[in-house]
Amino acid sequence: MKWLYRHPRLYNLLDSVLNFGLSDLARVEFVRSLKKVLPQGKVLEVGIGTGKSIPLFKGDEFFGVDNSISMLLLAKKYTNPVRDKSLNGTNKLCVASAYKLPFKNHVFDIVLFIYTLRTIEKPRLALDEALRVGSETIVLEFKPLPKVFEWLGKKLFGSHNINAAGIFHGLNIDHSSYINQFDIYRIKKM
Repeated sequence: MKWLYRHPRLYNLLDSVLNFGLSDLARVEFVRSLKKVLPQGKVLEVGIGTGKSIPLFKGDEFFGVDNSISMLLLAKKYTNPVRDKSLNGTNKLCVASAYKLPFKNHVFDIVLFIYTLRTIEKPRLALDEALRVGSETIVLEFKPLPKVFEWLGKKLFGSHNINAAGIFHGLNIDHSSYINQFDIYRIKKM
């Protein structure tokens, strides 16, 4: 785990500053368009980080996992403990690996990776696990960046270019772009 994940407030600041707030804007628009297609559902975000997506899913059964306790502690500020229920004995937010999600098969309508897949060492393994627990997996990621930003992302966030990894080979994918800065991948089991 990169050192930055132990400092979630600094992570949020750098995340917003380095991409000029575009990632926050894209997250809001992405969720807004997603909710038109799936007005209500059971949603899991893998790599929920500091929980910026939580307020966008009001009215949904929303769950988040991350492997960083520090990030989840900050994400908790977005949850309502009175409303939170459990699913298969797990809380709405829990520490878990993207490679071994603590849920039964096909529990979720959608599994999301929002700017997360590029920070996972074995992204295909994480995708396969997401397809196990959900009906559909949707990925929102930055398009490949100029080399200097890719280098900075690797140093600060542990990120890498997911397109170069060939992780989508053999999957049923619908690919689109958003404001020429972001890629959206909708993945269903074949």
